[in-house]
Order: sequence, then C-alpha cells, then structure tokens
Amino acid sequence: MTLIDEIAAVRSAGTGTGTGTGTGIGETNFDEVIYRWEASLNKEANRIMRSRSGGGAEEFKAYLDEVVMNVTDELMLTSEDKELLRESAYENLERGPPFEFSRAKTELLRERYERKMREREYYRLRDCAKQLEQKREAVSIAIKQLFYFDLMLAVSQFSHDFELTIPEIIEGGLSVINGRNIFLADEELRGGGGEYTHLVPVSYSVGETNSGIFGATSHPVSILTGANSGGKTSLMIMLATSIILTGLGLPVPAERAEMALLPLYLYRRKMVKKTGSFEYSIRALSRIFMREGAKLVLIDELEALTEPGAMGRIMASVINNLLDDTRAVIITHLIHELLPHISLKKVRVDGIESKGLDAAGNIIVDREPIFNHIGSSTPELVITKLLGRVRKKELRTVYEEILTVLEKEREGWN
Repeated sequence: MTLIDEIAAVRSAGTGTGTGTGTGIGETNFDEVIYRWEASLNKEANRIMRSRSGGGAEEFKAYLDEVVMNVTDELMLTSEDKELLRESAYENLERGPPFEFSRAKTELLRERYERKMREREYYRLRDCAKQLEQKREAVSIAIKQLFYFDLMLAVSQFSHDFELTIPEIIEGGLSVINGRNIFLADEELRGGGGEYTHLVPVSYSVGETNSGIFGATSHPVSILTGANSGGKTSLMIMLATSIILTGLGLPVPAERAEMALLPLYLYRRKMVKKTGSFEYSIRALSRIFMREGAKLVLIDELEALTEPGAMGRIMASVINNLLDDTRAVIITHLIHELLPHISLKKVRVDGIESKGLDAAGNIIVDREPIFNHIGSSTPELVITKLLGRVRKKELRTVYEEILTVLEKEREGWN
C-alpha cells in the first residue's frame, strides 16, 4: 500500500465504530461484529435445542467461548478487554434464549475500542506526516514544475493556434510585419461570420526600426487617416495587444515584429464617453506629459468630444509637445484641421484608402496603410451606396446634394 493509499484508508475509516463501515486496516464496525455474533449464538442455541442430544448447556458454553475468541481476534482486543467481553457474554447466560451480550459491559467495551481506534489513527497519521515531511521539498518543486509546464503548454497552444511570433526587442520604435488583430483572429478561428470572415494582415511601423517596410519613414509620431471601416482601429488594437503581450514576455500576432519595452498610454473614444467626457479626456491626456521617460501613446478618434476646429488645434498642441523619446500613433478624421498647426519634421501622415464599391454596393478597402499619404474618409462612397438603394425622389435629391457638397469640399482640400 502506498503512502497516499494509507492516508486515504485512515481518513475514510474514521474511528471504525458506530454506524460507520470500518474500511481501514484493522478497523471494524464494533456494533456489526457484536450483533453478527449474537445472531450466530442464537442460531447455534436453536440447533442445540432441536437436536435434544443432551449436554446442551455445556455444548453452548463451548461455542460461546469460541465466539469470545473470534470477537477478540476480529476486534483485536487486549487481554483486559477480552475478559470484559467474557463477563458480558456470561452475565445474561442464565436468563435463557434469546442470547444477548450485556449491554452495559459492551457499551464500556465500545468506549475502550473507540479510544484505541482513535489512538491508532493518530499514530498512523503521525507516521504518514513524518514520511510526507521528508518529501515536502520534492513535492513543492514538483508542483512548481507542474504549474510552469502548464503555463508553457498554454503559451505553446496559444502561439500555435494564433500563429504568434517572438518579437525582437529594440529601443527606437516598433514595427509589425503582417500583423493581425488577435480578437478578429479569434473570431475567424471560431468560424464567426461578419466582415472579418477572412482576416487581412497588415504591416506598420513607427519610429526607428529595422523592419524595412516600404515607405515607412522613421518619424516618431504617425497620424493614421483614411476610409470609414477601413481597419484603422483594428490596426491600433493590434499594436496595443502586441505591446502588452511583449511586456508579458509572450509572442505577438505577426509574421515578424520589433517592439520597444515602453509604457503604453491608450486613449479611445469609447473609453472616455461619460459625463464631462471632454474635461476627463484632457485631464487623461495630461498624464502623457506629467510622467517622465519614454512612452508609447495610442490615440483613437477623440475628435467627437468637441467641435472639429477646436479639437484639431487641441490635438495639434498635444502632438507638438510630445517629448522626443515618445512614440505615438494617432487616428483621426481631422487631418485637414491638424495639418496647418503641426510640424511635419516629427510627424508622418499615413492613409488607408477605399477603392470604390463592389457589385453588391459594399465599400472596397485596401487595409494596408500607405505611408506618407493622406487617406480620405470617403463618406461619399457611403452616400453613393445609400443612393443606389432608394427610389423615393425626395430622398434621392437629399443624397445627391450631399454628394455635391462633399465633392466641393474635397476640391477645396486639393
């Protein structure tokens, strides 16, 4: 029997008395033994009386002495307890059938038996504890190794399922080659429907890297512009998760990646929409300047917090005052409001372009960013899509006028 089996046997047995089953080694249900042998004695008494062979009393006493010996062996009684059992057996003998051990004496015998079983359990558990103590260090090491193995197995499975890559650690910036939004990748793996049934990987960088992405100059700040639903926010989430995973010592969702170990400041419109959200957002942005040291700042479309002209100047002030060792990616639709107020010496403007509408009227988008290029948000494509689906003359007139206004505005930018 192994050490674990022995401990389990002791704990499951309890004291081995009362109404328990007494499954431990050397432990038996006291009452069950007494009642069983009483039944055997009464059965023997009936047999002797039916035989009418004479000498029945002596024959029964001989069998009774045999039963006392059997009970003594079965319960492993001491000589003192054996004598008490014998007294219990003979006390009611003159009363005649049915035979019954003296209940007062068997109760005393039971108390002694229970105490003996508890002592035996204590000593056995103490011996087990001594043996376990000798194995404490080995068990502790084994548990730590098991947890580490479980962690490594989970990371390995995670990396395999999402095709992750160990990033190269650099200092001047960050880049991803064929990076993927891990949440959209999870949806794709689960067979989810929707727009991202086939995930398109993209490449992007900011700051000084060795990635060699065509057109990606080493400006410390990039402004990402472009088509509605073009994947700008998805790209930012991909960058943020890659930075977080790198900080945790985990692989990232990209074919190749270079990451700087920088504290991350992530600002998204959905995270700051609350009472006084404009004030809250400005106070939140102030943390970028209050805390010293290099950092990575990701800002996603905060322009809806106030009127475009004012927000454009505010964002320009934030960009112009970023410290030289700060790397930033900013998503905005206010590039034309920003451009007159920012220095392009440290800022690169990138764009995601739409290519028109497909046969079903859906917007065709090239999700790969074009570096040093202003991407258009192309609201006219959305209006054109809606225009193709309406028949009511009055509504068509409204859509056509909107298209005319948008075209004139675009001509003004050019």
